[in-house]
Amino acid sequence: MTYQFIRSYRLRVVDGNDVYLITDNRLRFKITKTSSWEPNKALVYLYNLSADTWSIFDKEDIKIELECGYINDAGLIPLTTIFVGDFVNARTYKLGVDTVTEMEMGDGSSSYLTKIVNKTFKEKRTYLHIVNYIVSVMGIPVKKTSLERIPNELVKNEDVSYTLSGRASDLLAQLLFPLNIAFSIQNYQLVFFELGVGYIQEEIYTLNYDTGLISTEKQLIKGVLSVFQKEDVFIVKSLINPSIYPTVIVNIESPITKMAGQYKVITAEYGGDTHDGDWLMKMEVSQNVPKN
Repeated sequence: MTYQFIRSYRLRVVDGNDVYLITDNRLRFKITKTSSWEPNKALVYLYNLSADTWSIFDKEDIKIELECGYINDAGLIPLTTIFVGDFVNARTYKLGVDTVTEMEMGDGSSSYLTKIVNKTFKEKRTYLHIVNYIVSVMGIPVKKTSLERIPNELVKNEDVSYTLSGRASDLLAQLLFPLNIAFSIQNYQLVFFELGVGYIQEEIYTLNYDTGLISTEKQLIKGVLSVFQKEDVFIVKSLINPSIYPTVIVNIESPITKMAGQYKVITAEYGGDTHDGDWLMKMEVSQNVPKN
């Protein structure tokens, strides 16, 4: 039996070696994730924070991790990370009798925006070597299995030397694009994948009416943009599964719309409120999957 009604959350605020937990306040969240290299974004609303709790956010370079989960067969609520991000800014305002703190976060946004590379390799280097160097400057962990997408062959360059100068994230995109490879930051991990296809993770999750699937429909693109549409895109709505995010592959079983098979997740929006309604996920998916 699957339980997706009794749920819980934990907000972890990480300040160096110090970790602060928030679990009891009312919480609303809206998370937008894409498969592009630009950082994913999240808005989190916390209600009626105490002065001591609010002071946690009055620090620099803090990271925020949001975990959520549902009760399982054992009566426990295992929590899974749905978003990890750098704290960007916050504001507090009154909403009726409540005091609401609205926080904006960006997944790896600090490293994406600020890390600079100035390096000259005097000898021929492989794509893998240069990617590893840029990643080390960015300081964001890599999903190791996705590194298999990076060729371990010499960079195609007329000169023996190879110079990198600029923002690390831009240089990484420029290096990978001719190889038909892209990267995305998902829950503070760099994921590499082939352009136009997804990244197959260790476990492919199944969405059906027993595991939280609500509806599926084909996205219709009309007018001039329809000429550029290379694949069918579907809108899929379900109860939240934090383990499903852009670049992964999901197995969808929808007998009503006759939608079945493996689909690449292109974008995903997550939203919920601990005090109102279901926690929902809306995705754009397509049936363009990578070859094994």
